[in-house]
Amino acid sequence: MSNTAPVSINGWPIYYEKIGSGPNILLMIPGAIGTGSTDYSDQLSGPYAFDHDQFTLIAIELPVNQLFLLYKVLKLIYLFIYYQTLGYEKFQVFGWSEGSRVALVLAADYPDVVTDLVVLALPTYATEVHNKNMLMTKNIDNWDKTMIDRYLTVYKDRAELQNLWRRHIIFVDNFPQLFPKGICYNKYDSIKCRILLLHGDRVRVWDPLVQLEHVEHLQANLPQTKVHR
Repeated sequence: MSNTAPVSINGWPIYYEKIGSGPNILLMIPGAIGTGSTDYSDQLSGPYAFDHDQFTLIAIELPVNQLFLLYKVLKLIYLFIYYQTLGYEKFQVFGWSEGSRVALVLAADYPDVVTDLVVLALPTYATEVHNKNMLMTKNIDNWDKTMIDRYLTVYKDRAELQNLWRRHIIFVDNFPQLFPKGICYNKYDSIKCRILLLHGDRVRVWDPLVQLEHVEHLQANLPQTKVHR
């Protein structure tokens, strides 16, 4: 069973997709302009999907027009949606790329709510190499065709996709000024949940944008972190 619906919080439409009815509540936060269907299609449905009898999957979308407020406001909105509106007092979180940063902040600010955390492609702080890698993706004409086609299933056309990504690149370019010490500076001690960190540097078919130093940084600051490369 799938349920897709928007929720309006303080005038911001937040869309989410809910699939399954299992006891394990899994909040899935996609990348900056991603959705459940673009970023988590294999996990939501198909032969590799999570067991819908064991999991209730809730895939949300980031409001890309509010990127500069992301870590000050958005985590509170997520908590309201899933803790107050949907009635879940505790849940697990799976975050990818920009969604992994939101997930980490969520776990730090609400340690009694987030029970487990899985993150993939998590840049915890700004580095020259990461920013350079991200800025190289500014023009979607340089993207893999498969990735573009996937996003075009939810966005109107290439122009809309390019405009949305342009907004995110502005955020990336300003990230060092917005968060000069990283997104969880002085908050690591608050994170109590188990953490599984996925990193793709040993997978030949994927050259990750996020460097290994971010993985090592999290391991040093969060000893409960397990890493799969």
